[in-house]
Amino acid sequence: MPRTEFPEKRSNEASGDIREPLLHKLRNRLEQAEHHDSKGHGPQAVKSLNDLVKHLDMNSNRNQVSSDAKETLDTEVQQLISLWSGLTP
Repeated sequence: MPRTEFPEKRSNEASGDIREPLLHKLRNRLEQAEHHDSKGHGPQAVKSLNDLVKHLDMNSNRNQVSSDAKETLDTEVQQLISLWSGLTP
């Protein structure tokens, strides 16, 4: 069972704030992170989250995500990376 979920994930998908093919890439990275976390593989989970952030930051993906959705996801992912890396209590 994953230690946390992204509350904004479904609302961003439904609202169209994140469009394909970026949505598919982000969903895959998140699923990979959750899978690695459920197996107790923290470093691999964090790597998948870092890859998710790279997809968000790529210039070629700018037209596929609203600035609000990008900011929200980036904040949530960074918090999760800190948590899973043991950087926050």
